[in-house]
This record gives sequence, C-alpha cells and structure tokens, in this order.
Amino acid sequence: MEITSYKTRKAISSRLKQVNNNLELEETDEHCEVEKILKHRTRNKTLQYLVKWVGSEEQTWEPEYHFDTTEIINDYWLSINQPKPNAVL
Repeated sequence: MEITSYKTRKAISSRLKQVNNNLELEETDEHCEVEKILKHRTRNKTLQYLVKWVGSEEQTWEPEYHFDTTEIINDYWLSINQPKPNAVL
C-alpha cells in the first residue's frame, strides 16, 4: 500500500511562549505532511479529522479548514464507504 501525503496547517502550531513572566499565545503557520486520516468526529458543530502525521507518532484532531487541499478528505470518505456530510447541523 502506497502512502500519499498531503500538506496541511497543523493546529498544534499554536504555542505558548514566555515574555516578561507572562504567557502569550504564539501563532505560527507551520505546514506538515499528513500521512493518513484515521477517523472523524463532530465538535462544536465542526467536523474534525484525526490526522496521523508523516515522521511522527503524534495524532491531532484537525478541522477541514486547516487542510491545504480536500483531496485527502475525499479519499478518506471513499475509504470508509460513506458520503461526506455537506454540513454539520
């Protein structure tokens, strides 16, 4: 089985940094490669995908808007033989 990877913005790219004894949220626009989408869920009316990252054991939940392309999302829905929901109510 050949692994096709896709790039996406990684939600974990938001990090805390210490500045003058205060913690601030630092936003980065880091791009990482998706190895595979493992499953999906709905949180706060948003469809999220559990992503396995290339070169990492880390798995994170990502909303669709974090992906640079929807191709891997479409491939995921085909692989589980379910239609992709049009909208989450």
